[in-house]
Amino acid sequence: MIKKLTFLITALFFVCFSSYALAYETPGAIMVGLDFGSEAKDSLVVSADDGAVVGYVYEKSFYGHMNVDASEITVEKGGGAYLRTKDEYESLEDAMKKAQELRKQDVYAHGGYIDGKYYVMFGLYGSLDEAKKSVSDLEFTSLELEAISLDTKAVMISAQGFNMIFRSDKEMFSIGSASEKTVSVNGSEYYGYIVCDRIHTDKIAVLNLVSTDDYVACVVGSEMYSTWHIEALKAQAVIARTYAMTTTSYKSYGIDVTDDTRSQAYYGLSRETESTRRAADETSGVVLLYNGKPAQTFFCASSGGKTADVYSAWGGGEGLDYLVSVEDKYEDSEKVAVWSVTYSADEIAQKLAKAGVDIGEVTNVVVLERGEKDERVRKLKFEGTEGTHTVTFERCRTILGLKSQYYYIRSSRQTHSATAFVISAAGVKNIPLKEVSVLSATKSATLLEGASVLGSGGAKHISWTFAQKEDTYTFDGRGNGHGIGLSQYGAKGMAEAGFDYEQILLHYYVGTTLSN
Repeated sequence: MIKKLTFLITALFFVCFSSYALAYETPGAIMVGLDFGSEAKDSLVVSADDGAVVGYVYEKSFYGHMNVDASEITVEKGGGAYLRTKDEYESLEDAMKKAQELRKQDVYAHGGYIDGKYYVMFGLYGSLDEAKKSVSDLEFTSLELEAISLDTKAVMISAQGFNMIFRSDKEMFSIGSASEKTVSVNGSEYYGYIVCDRIHTDKIAVLNLVSTDDYVACVVGSEMYSTWHIEALKAQAVIARTYAMTTTSYKSYGIDVTDDTRSQAYYGLSRETESTRRAADETSGVVLLYNGKPAQTFFCASSGGKTADVYSAWGGGEGLDYLVSVEDKYEDSEKVAVWSVTYSADEIAQKLAKAGVDIGEVTNVVVLERGEKDERVRKLKFEGTEGTHTVTFERCRTILGLKSQYYYIRSSRQTHSATAFVISAAGVKNIPLKEVSVLSATKSATLLEGASVLGSGGAKHISWTFAQKEDTYTFDGRGNGHGIGLSQYGAKGMAEAGFDYEQILLHYYVGTTLSN
């Protein structure tokens, strides 16, 4: 009996493991970059309709200082010279209460949170010396003061009845809704907290710390039509959650992902719907795993009938064995994935020039290598009057601005010349005049540009020109995007055909499992 029970448990384990792996702990929050790097700001305004809570974020957790009874809060760069109380206060509220008392006496005072401690602050002063000289002007406050100089990590915060200076090496000033609703910045509404980061920039990087499922609910509606089948939306939810856990390109900016297609499109609450929320909630905590670790869940709009091998697009993919070409027969390719574009030789030369390539006049475009299974162009050669240029992998589409690497080329070149009717032994015939041979009294000669002819008015020289239709190259293609991983239109077709989100994901990411 014990042996039979052991066998049954083992069998059940392997049945479950065939589709779901062991539990995997997903992060509770995602840090999204809204305005960072070159887009960082000198100032911003954050809105919270029901009042705000101010505090700081450290290691993706929010710690509140105090509530602020104001609907708008302005955040500005705050470096420079200040006066600061030598004594610390127990809380920001205590420091703010003292600062507000002093403001009633026409003293420009602020609450301060400097390197983990609370103070009353005065300033801004033009220099440290000016701040020191101003100590005597504030003797009536009975506060012991010292002059300090704050660097570019400081921010100045102001609202109706609230003024504060914040500076920290590790913590970032943050604003949330006091009623745990939403906050707005740059005209968009977000869940979670707006984070004002001066640790990674001398300006103010605007970030959004948001719970993972709130993030997913908004991303799904930003990346996929919310009216699509719920199983397709669930598939998108899982890959959105997984992708946010695996991308590392923007760690130096203090964020996990961007809010645009450099990572995943994320437009806050404007794209959340009942169906995208359902997709996030019903897959909460579920991620796609390969060998026990989160997989790289790349996806594209359309595969064109078969997905790409990762090697075709990027020329490699160590550890990405699950990103291989698979048939995508449920995608409605004829409507969404078939495309054709024609370029003249001059237009191709112009596109090459923008990429810093000059091969003279383009005389031919040749596919040198193509994926055997996915049919993607892997190596493309441009021939010209002054040389050749070869591109590989994803460059085979981006250098020409094509929708995908899944294409075939048709080229055409037509010429014609002036013609004339002549009488020969065979009768009257219309022949081209270009390089026609004529017989004179002494020899045969070729006419290249013109000739003298005898008419009723005497001899007259006539010339002809030869028109040549410009070379054209037509790219007949399928698919939209790099073609790797899940095809969104393919997922839509599979869902409509009765497949659930698990089956959809395991089809596109070969050999993966889902966490439970």
